[in-house]
Amino acid sequence: MDLSDALGGKSIKVPFYKEAYIQGLLTPESPATQSNTVRLRGYRRGNQPDPRPETSFKKRVHWRLYMEYLYAGDLHQLIYYHTIRRKPSPEPFIWWTMKCLASALKQMEDLSRARSNAHPEQDETIVMLDMKPCNIFLDGAGGPEFEVYPRPVIGDFGSAHLTYADQVANRAKRLMILCTPGFTAPEFHVKDPRPRVKKPDDNDDEEEADNENKDVEMDDAELLEYNEMDDEDVENEEAVNASLDSWSNVWQLGKTIEAMMRLETRPNDRDYEDPDARQSKIKTHPPRFKAAPEFCYSAELLELIWGCQVFEPECRPAPEDILYAIDMDAPPHIHGMDVWGSEDWVAEQCKNLGTLTDHQKRGMKANIFKRAQASKLWFLHDFKDCYLAEQYQDLDLDLPPQCELTWMPQKFRNRICQKLGAEEPELAEEPNNKRPRTDEAITVTQTRKKRRIA
Repeated sequence: MDLSDALGGKSIKVPFYKEAYIQGLLTPESPATQSNTVRLRGYRRGNQPDPRPETSFKKRVHWRLYMEYLYAGDLHQLIYYHTIRRKPSPEPFIWWTMKCLASALKQMEDLSRARSNAHPEQDETIVMLDMKPCNIFLDGAGGPEFEVYPRPVIGDFGSAHLTYADQVANRAKRLMILCTPGFTAPEFHVKDPRPRVKKPDDNDDEEEADNENKDVEMDDAELLEYNEMDDEDVENEEAVNASLDSWSNVWQLGKTIEAMMRLETRPNDRDYEDPDARQSKIKTHPPRFKAAPEFCYSAELLELIWGCQVFEPECRPAPEDILYAIDMDAPPHIHGMDVWGSEDWVAEQCKNLGTLTDHQKRGMKANIFKRAQASKLWFLHDFKDCYLAEQYQDLDLDLPPQCELTWMPQKFRNRICQKLGAEEPELAEEPNNKRPRTDEAITVTQTRKKRRIA
């Protein structure tokens, strides 16, 4: 989306417009181009001040951003479903999520440096300060990889900055930090003059997993206008601690994945003043589950997650290093989920299945509804090739238990049955103690009230 005239203009001081610019920068021009961030469909500047009653918002202009609708929910909901059912997040899906998020971080770097008004001598990037499960949305399944899993994409860039490590305002800690407790990198916790605002915990109600868009009250002194080109007022200030950079995104990626593995929706902040609390405990205290005592994640996965959360920013892997590590270490631990459900995989399974009798076909047809109600076939709704979806359901093969997500959008339970031509089976007759319905009028005799006898 073309927002090339925004950065450096007067309207960039409007925070909503900054978000629109960053979101538009990450949105491909062609709908056919895959994106690892939520697509911006459009934006609109309001003709009235911000309608919210808080004093800090009265002088702001209200903007509306129109984003792509992703019916599958977000990562927070997925973690919650696995928590209440006491089932670990499947390792193949964790590797897939890491790959999608690392690709998104690489996309932030590449598109920031490729824009027309970029600083060619600097390694600019978009630093997302509020990456967390609520802001990782789930796109539909049926993509070129991991076809039976939803594709995680990053959204909500309202607190993001387009910056680089040596930018004066960045080094002097003058960029506003808007973050969520539990998902803050070490460089967010330094004691410096930079304004830092913690967002209220948006997971107070576990039954309402989509309440991440709460307003944050801030004093007028804490509200800084967003103008990345205005560095004159801070050029003589002393730079302290590490700047915000791509390594901040990497830390948040690692923390988000660790939350998936531990089934944590509200992790606590670390005490970075305590040397023993600076590093992740993912290797020394890996996730354990009472309902699955023998379950454990691979050492390669634990090592990569730990490395992303190293206290020293310069020691963390770059996004391309994460992608390389995934390509090298993931295959033995994904149980073939990267090709499960693909056209070649289905063709191979059909070849091994052989010819079915009419009786066998009828039995499979009757079983579709039960499988769909049990969340076994939800991903077929997103298959663009209907014939491929029909072939898959005829295989009567379900995902391995250790690879299955405990989740499915409720409203698609029956729709997937309709798409596959499955009908709800007739239920066995049960004793009916209710009076049969009739069109005739029914005379109701009122019950007499009991009277107290003296």
